[in-house]
Amino acid sequence: MATYDIDSWANQTKEGKNIFIWDFLLNGSEFSGWKLYDVQVETSDSLQKKVEYYCQNSENKAEAVKIDVIQNPSWQAAQKTLLDLVKDHMAKELPPFSASTKRSLGDVAYTGTTGIHHVLFSRANIVVVLNTIGDKDIDVAKFAEQLDGMFTSKPESSNAKFSPDIYVFELVGNKSDQRQRVRFEVVDPVQNVWLKFFCTHGQFLQDSDGLSWLPGNGDGQITLVVTNSRGFSSSKTINTMR
Repeated sequence: MATYDIDSWANQTKEGKNIFIWDFLLNGSEFSGWKLYDVQVETSDSLQKKVEYYCQNSENKAEAVKIDVIQNPSWQAAQKTLLDLVKDHMAKELPPFSASTKRSLGDVAYTGTTGIHHVLFSRANIVVVLNTIGDKDIDVAKFAEQLDGMFTSKPESSNAKFSPDIYVFELVGNKSDQRQRVRFEVVDPVQNVWLKFFCTHGQFLQDSDGLSWLPGNGDGQITLVVTNSRGFSSSKTINTMR
């Protein structure tokens, strides 16, 4: 039986504690030379949401990748989800991504035992599982690294007519509260959008009523980045005081 130290994962997690990803989506144009040919959404009674993306090399149909993106209500819940996934493997223990590639990925990341044909990682509240599923096995690390970059980047507002509009973005509650509700309203001409929240301290938690911010110490900022399915982004920042 493999043993994984989730407490060690939590201790090594830095950036992911201050990020929350909401309704992440791929539109098919993110991976140059690849096409998105199927999307499957798995419904659940819990706050966890799983979307499966199937991509194929436009010039070589023998190369295909399946990407599972699992949204969780917090970064801690994401690491518990990752723990369940790695424990399901028959291997004594999966090798860390950094040991296999000499590069870092996500907050916590592992690869398969037979090469980089299989990658699992968590970043913030998201868990990603990538598998090569075509007739030809391929290295999926580049897809994992590109996805992680999408989770952590803060693109500037596009200032285009097709960019999302952030009409409302504010904290609801007293500054002394241990939890403040994050209220937001976004309107987009394309309609399909995904959101990233960044805070300089504290962390985010989703529940049945929406998203909350749990403050840390000191003053800081929370930034909302909204990206639509055409790749246009808008952002807004609010100050926080404790």
